[in-house]
Amino acid sequence: MYNKIKITRRHIECMSLKSYKIGKEEILKLKDLLFSDKTCNVMEITNESELFRLNCQGYLVIGYKSGAVAFQDGINDYILSKISEINPPIKKVEKENDLSLNMRVNPDLLEILKNKFIELNIDEIKVNTTREFSRFIYEGSQITFYKNGTIYSQKNHPKFRDIIKSILGAYYDQNKIIIGQDEVGKGEYYGPMIVVSVSLNYNQILELQLMGVKDSKELSYNQIKTLFIKIKELNPERAYVQINPKKFNDLYKEFQNEGKTLNNLLAWGHAKVLNELLQKIKNKVDPKNITVIIDEFDRIRTEDAIKKINDLNLKIVQKTKADEEFISVSTASIIAKNIQIEILEDLEKKLNKKFTNDNWVEWLRTKDNYEYLKLSFLTNRLRDLKIKIPQNIGKNYYDVLRISNKIEGIDLDFKSEMPDQIHDVSKWFVCFANTNGGKIYFGITDKEHLIIGVNDPLKIEERLIGIARNACEPPMNIEIRHLEFTSNISIIEVSIPKKYSLSKVKSSGKYYHRISSSCDEMSSYEVEEFVKKNINTGENVDPKQTKE
Repeated sequence: MYNKIKITRRHIECMSLKSYKIGKEEILKLKDLLFSDKTCNVMEITNESELFRLNCQGYLVIGYKSGAVAFQDGINDYILSKISEINPPIKKVEKENDLSLNMRVNPDLLEILKNKFIELNIDEIKVNTTREFSRFIYEGSQITFYKNGTIYSQKNHPKFRDIIKSILGAYYDQNKIIIGQDEVGKGEYYGPMIVVSVSLNYNQILELQLMGVKDSKELSYNQIKTLFIKIKELNPERAYVQINPKKFNDLYKEFQNEGKTLNNLLAWGHAKVLNELLQKIKNKVDPKNITVIIDEFDRIRTEDAIKKINDLNLKIVQKTKADEEFISVSTASIIAKNIQIEILEDLEKKLNKKFTNDNWVEWLRTKDNYEYLKLSFLTNRLRDLKIKIPQNIGKNYYDVLRISNKIEGIDLDFKSEMPDQIHDVSKWFVCFANTNGGKIYFGITDKEHLIIGVNDPLKIEERLIGIARNACEPPMNIEIRHLEFTSNISIIEVSIPKKYSLSKVKSSGKYYHRISSSCDEMSSYEVEEFVKKNINTGENVDPKQTKE
């Protein structure tokens, strides 16, 4: 019997998938091959066009009745090897995005853009969904402004680009400098970790927006290489820190011996690369005009690391998923990914061997390969290590492996460690309680699903219970389990029940709910709808405390 895993359709639609057309007969053969593989778990299909939907080794694979197969990039080699067993001619499905324009701006500017479009007599039409802010018709194609700041045009009109540039350019402070920072390679067992810092003025940001720059995780390797060339043409000041596997392993061990975590290593890398970039621009820019934006992973450790290296009183903005929201961070992620791709391609040519997410056991067989591997991460991937059976398996070993193989969604979340901020944890609890309830696992990384465990589980349990009772309103009763992976690695499972009366974060008075795998503040409308749906609970809600 196959293990079915529930996942929301919206979550899947946000993932970056590769598509290949292999034929209707071949897709049936591929289905049989994958269904016979014990590493693939059956998932529920979401529409009639799908033939099957699987979670293979932690990655999504979808087969379509039309004869196409789509899958996440991390399982590329595995799926192509299965297709080669069938041996059909493979034709990649190309998307015609080059004729459209997809850019993102600050949502606060949408009202200004809308009014300017109306002034220019561009026809406004009715919006189709609640996600849309406004919609226009321009020279025969539709232009949609979304509330999150995304602007999509069916055609990439030069005149339209000029209009956008003239409108946005007038509201950008040309003296301001935005520094975006991001890293790649922190969760992959092979190759270096690259941390990039890039300095941009608003003219450059505007050009990058019109290029369609976005988070590198949403782009193919060819798109990353193409955009990197265009970024270089803009000639922004940039710096990067390259931490090769051997150095990474040494630093990771050093930090662990000091009672520190991977986040300390990341914070050190971000502080170091920022300092290198500031040395380049210190005589060109007033520090008062600099804003640094970082994809948040640990606010306090990052700020402390930066203060130790640089005494400038810079404005530091840390925000989760900043690589999706801010062009500067997206640009840094593209630069970092391009550097990583070039390094790995050179290594693969030199060694005549491919790095993939599913061939790491093969790399471990030869000690000569160890200089290319982040061994500190591989110790947590015992499930595939057939050549070395662990002697210290814990009582929940196989349960933890099964859990780590699941995909985050509306009722499941992974956290690498317990954060210092009480507000973060109470926000997560409220999110699940106001949706369908769910589980949070501490000690499993959210992106790579690596089992790293937690320090002092009993102390963490005590904190979690205290937060649920004292930082959430009304107080919550949560269930906590300690799951023993090995004799020295344990994770914590927190079960949050669904609440039929609204829960809020006590310190801020704000309401949150779970949208796919993210935690969003509830709008006044959403709060009202919740109350109407659960009117018999008698919960009183102050609309002033909700997001407008």
